[in-house]
Amino acid sequence: MQFELTRYLPDQWVPVIEKDVDGPNSLPLRMDGEQPNLGKYSACRRVARTIYLGSAPTAKAPIAASKTGV
Repeated sequence: MQFELTRYLPDQWVPVIEKDVDGPNSLPLRMDGEQPNLGKYSACRRVARTIYLGSAPTAKAPIAASKTGV
């Protein structure tokens, strides 16, 4: 899954994904392990992936809005 999350992004995003979204030591994985009801459905990892995909930068996203308009 991690490859799909990072394949269009620069390499500096890989550590972010590993720690905050879908790595072997990620917080969502740890939370799924601590809460059996969440882990049963991988709920924390699924939510983290969804939030990441909804908020991740695009390959050609503008850096900032211009002063004259949005």
